[in-house]
Amino acid sequence: MPLEYAYSEITLAQMVEKLVAEGKAPVYVVHFTQRDAADSAQDFTSLNLCTREEKNAVAAALTGFRFTSPYGPDVRKWLKQGIGVHHAGLLPKYRVLVEQLAQQGLLKVICGTDTLGVGINVPIRTVLFSRLCKFDGEKTAVLSARDFHQIAGRAGRKGFDDVGFVVAQAPSTRSRTCASRRRRRTGRRSRAPAPRAQLRKLGPRDVQAPDGRAPRAAGLALPGLARDAAQRPLPARRRVPAMQRLIRDSHEPDRAKKAHFRRAWQLFRALVARGIVEIVPRTEEGARVRVNVELQDDFSMDQALSLYLLETLPLLDPASETYALDVLTLVESIVENPELILRRQLDKVKDRRSRR
Repeated sequence: MPLEYAYSEITLAQMVEKLVAEGKAPVYVVHFTQRDAADSAQDFTSLNLCTREEKNAVAAALTGFRFTSPYGPDVRKWLKQGIGVHHAGLLPKYRVLVEQLAQQGLLKVICGTDTLGVGINVPIRTVLFSRLCKFDGEKTAVLSARDFHQIAGRAGRKGFDDVGFVVAQAPSTRSRTCASRRRRRTGRRSRAPAPRAQLRKLGPRDVQAPDGRAPRAAGLALPGLARDAAQRPLPARRRVPAMQRLIRDSHEPDRAKKAHFRRAWQLFRALVARGIVEIVPRTEEGARVRVNVELQDDFSMDQALSLYLLETLPLLDPASETYALDVLTLVESIVENPELILRRQLDKVKDRRSRR
């Protein structure tokens, strides 16, 4: 979908009203916190976004829907004004309702976060960025080209629109005033480029190429070997074709690819040493590689310390009274989240008590 980029220096509410008046609705206003999305939805209720007939159509669509949660009355009030809210903090029934109303073309504005559901379950024509920077948990940084295009690419409804619209909002007057005061106090200018320059940099450029990442754990290397072994016998001289293709076709520079090849070879040797991968003795067709046929069908090594566990288990004494508990303790210690194991133990205790 071709995109047209614009920069707005009027207030966010004025820009929303202008886009709706120009027939560029539905407009998705992108925020980076759920609270900002809700605040904007409340602010937009003072705008005249829908005609009386459109409001009646929304009211008819809401007939029979129960807004029973404490947040429900606010959601209903916004929807009756043609304003939807869509983010992960909403109850699923409210998100589904907003999606259904948007698909019926009953909403003019949707306020939400940078969710992937937009453009899939919420068809929109215009993406309006409330700002071009995002707090990542440590600092506020300008959106990368990849993040920008991932959100902006939701603009335009396939089969309905010939072009999608992307608008970047200028910083608020308060933000500019605070920046000016900070500059006078510290004597330093911000190193961040001006928002208009940010949009010129992000909009026309191609999306950043994805970073290549070769498998760095045995659990990631094993599925490739298992797949190749299942498809055909694997000659020793072509031990890891799937891994080779994965590394060769990645977007890493040649120097990094060499390091990945060395790491993949180390993983392969470790799998052979632990007996997970076997080298079948040489025949007329040559030596072959296969995954150990004695392993169970659902065998996996998703945890980083899987090889450590396999190496430690033979050191335990099966005749020990604490053998089962020792095995369980080792398994719990290597998994990132042992919640599932703990739940299964709790289920066993409950089952044993219920039989008494």
